[in-house]
Amino acid sequence: MRIAFLVDSPPSDTSKACGVGDYTYLIADYLRRLSVETRVFDRIEWNKEGILGLRKKLDDFEADILHIQYPPIGYTRSLTAALFSAFPPAANVFVTIHEYTQAHPLRKWCIGFMARHAEGMIFTSEFELQEFLRKNPNLNSRPKVVPIASNIAFPSALKSTGRDPYTVIYFGQLRPEKGIEDFIELVRLSGEEGRHYKFKVVGTPHPNHLSFYNKLRERESKLPLQWEVGRSAKDVEEIFSESTYAYLPFPDGASERRGSLLAVLSNGLATITTSGSQTPEGLKGAVTFADSPSDALRKLDMLVSRPEDRDGTTIRGIEFARRFTWEEIAKSHYAFYEEILRERGYHDTLQGRWS
Repeated sequence: MRIAFLVDSPPSDTSKACGVGDYTYLIADYLRRLSVETRVFDRIEWNKEGILGLRKKLDDFEADILHIQYPPIGYTRSLTAALFSAFPPAANVFVTIHEYTQAHPLRKWCIGFMARHAEGMIFTSEFELQEFLRKNPNLNSRPKVVPIASNIAFPSALKSTGRDPYTVIYFGQLRPEKGIEDFIELVRLSGEEGRHYKFKVVGTPHPNHLSFYNKLRERESKLPLQWEVGRSAKDVEEIFSESTYAYLPFPDGASERRGSLLAVLSNGLATITTSGSQTPEGLKGAVTFADSPSDALRKLDMLVSRPEDRDGTTIRGIEFARRFTWEEIAKSHYAFYEEILRERGYHDTLQGRWS
């Protein structure tokens, strides 16, 4: 089986950082372990020369499947990904939708357009799929929900000692309205009320919002806050292992499609977050919910004073996050490809080149 993944968001790249890039490379890697030939096409310039060059590379690869990842940062306003679904350099097109409910209207249009041409559409949560179907009831392609997993590796053994009992981290992309504002407010309230917590921001600035990040750091420079920005995955793992708490106040609520949430939970951090319409039942008891920074401070105090309750919640958080593994996600992709292609009459190909 030969699959070309299309994504304009390379992994671990501070200029175009996006979890979709890491996700794509991980999927491609784990599919290779299933004897599937994969190649990721990224770092694309969306001008005439870049598009023509990309098309030639895709044609030369002779993929059986073009799998588009949408929308990462790099596509910006380009419609090329949508056009590639209609005029693909492969016989079969699959598309993974990483965000629909919060997408710009133009991107929602692109998603609807691709759904009319792709053989299969993958969504990362049931909520996202149902919201898409509500707006696009006459779907031509086959939909499937395949969850994501943490881009930060599960530690082989969680540290039971060496964690600072008062360190609280924020982990995620640094951009407006993603929760960093509420985390900053928690830091401010903690100082005003005489607490002695230590706070760290771990993440990468969104390349389209660098001015927001720079202004935020300048404005909050006097707060007792440590900025761990642009760190490698190995550095992030170490920071996690030295910390006890995380506060991730998602504006639309915690859900299984939040890779940053899965990362902190799987690494054993007692996590305070927000609840919303997308929050699954399985998260209840695995995290602590707070509806504001002041409520988060009260919940943080409670977790510190009740270590047995905190440890029980942490264990349930680990169990929740570790249900999502890249091995199982790759197998789900493979089964989805195979199911649709068999229905389309690719028996000889599956028994030969695809086996």
